Amino acid sequence: MNKFALDTNILIYSHDENAADKQSIARNLIVRSPIVCMQVAIIIAAALDSGCHTLYSEDMQHKMVIDKKLSIINPFL
Repeated sequence: MNKFALDTNILIYSHDENAADKQSIARNLIVRSPIVCMQVAIIIAAALDSGCHTLYSEDMQHKMVIDKKLSIINPFL
């Protein structure tokens, strides 16, 4: 299984009962044992350093690829 990282806002959505669609997506990602990045300023570096291939975040450009190694995916699109 490929390693992947989550931005912490996805953890918040996992508890948001007012956004059931985002809550379901967030919970499905969390049960897959992600690397959780705590600082937006270092999230890309942390994901790369951890050997992740995917970073799930709604705060960055969807489908952007960093250093030909890390794909940014907005799971809510």
